[in-house]
Amino acid sequence: MQSRMKAFLSSLRRAVHSPHFDTIAILLAIVIVVGSVYAYSENWPPMVVVESNSMQHGSDDVLGVINTGDIVLVKAVNVPSGVNTYVGSETSGYSTYGELGDVIVYHPNGDSSSTPIIHRAILWLDWNAATGNYAAPSLFPLKCGPQGDYVTYPSGGSPSEAVCPTSPSTPLQPNLELFHVGWQSAVVTIKLDQLGALPGNQHSGYITMGDNNFAVAGAGNFDQNGCDISCIVEPSWVVGVARGMLPWLGILKLELTGQTACIQGPTGPEGGCIPQASQDYLAICIFIIVLLLTVVPWGIRRFRKRSRNRGRTKEPTKQEDVTALPP
Repeated sequence: MQSRMKAFLSSLRRAVHSPHFDTIAILLAIVIVVGSVYAYSENWPPMVVVESNSMQHGSDDVLGVINTGDIVLVKAVNVPSGVNTYVGSETSGYSTYGELGDVIVYHPNGDSSSTPIIHRAILWLDWNAATGNYAAPSLFPLKCGPQGDYVTYPSGGSPSEAVCPTSPSTPLQPNLELFHVGWQSAVVTIKLDQLGALPGNQHSGYITMGDNNFAVAGAGNFDQNGCDISCIVEPSWVVGVARGMLPWLGILKLELTGQTACIQGPTGPEGGCIPQASQDYLAICIFIIVLLLTVVPWGIRRFRKRSRNRGRTKEPTKQEDVTALPP
């Protein structure tokens, strides 16, 4: 056993002193990292770069929130059971990236050739083709009414004329308003009759919205409003849920591809607006990476040199002189 251990350590020392050790070690580390990320996410590619500020909480970089230029890990899950919506998380308090519910990545209208959308799953709607109505089971445990968490009321009516569901499968009235949504405590108004009138929305699926998407201040602008970004998101359109991220590093990709255009929207800047703080943090990260890439190889070379010097200066074992006795 000891001889095997000595042989192993000897082989390891020879490998460390090999001129190709640095290259092999770097390639092996890359393979291990990429393989581990893929094994966890079960998606390829396992990450996406956030190209707009639709998920930010304001115009500044907020740690723990998805900002423009972040690289987000996307994990495949069973849909819909593996996705927690904003509304469905109001009773449990489950949150990711600074707000209730999961952030999902999906292909708009199921078009896999288009740029994926990364927005929060707000509400799951069940479509009843026979009646042409929607139900929302996750709303039932919440408080219904003008002073509650949501209200649903007839067409042409007002929130004061609320008709609350009597069971999770009760069809909702044509108007649905969700209160106190997100970091701006916005009101999200969903015209369910107009939604269901579009053929692209006549199925069950998700209402989604960017954390930073508002039609006007305090009024949430969801993706399915007129199918502007996408119609109601079917389970098969979902690539996965956001799980972890590498902040700021995706800014390099946006800069190289010219995707940093920033325009003035109705409630503030929109598009590829990169916060100044994000650019500062990226510069610090690059400095640290360059430092590691220079210091670590230098340390390895120093270790090799010292090992070789110790081998050269080691004194040979002295042997005692033995005087031969006469026969």
